[in-house]
Amino acid sequence: MANKNTLPPAKERKADTSKNGNDLTEFIQRQLKRERNLYPLRINATTVIYVTKAKCTKEYAEKYKREKMRL
Repeated sequence: MANKNTLPPAKERKADTSKNGNDLTEFIQRQLKRERNLYPLRINATTVIYVTKAKCTKEYAEKYKREKMRL
């Protein structure tokens, strides 16, 4: 029986930081640069999203809750 955890060679795999740490530094730095301008916005007791400073308002949280979470 074939091993379920082994992917065929043609299938693209997710990058593994424990094996390819040096190759991923560019991607990590780019993501950190994007996240520098984001602020946490609490939607409800369990949900926090990161948005730009302009969207970091209670009105946006309510709009997000209505449209995205359907509450």
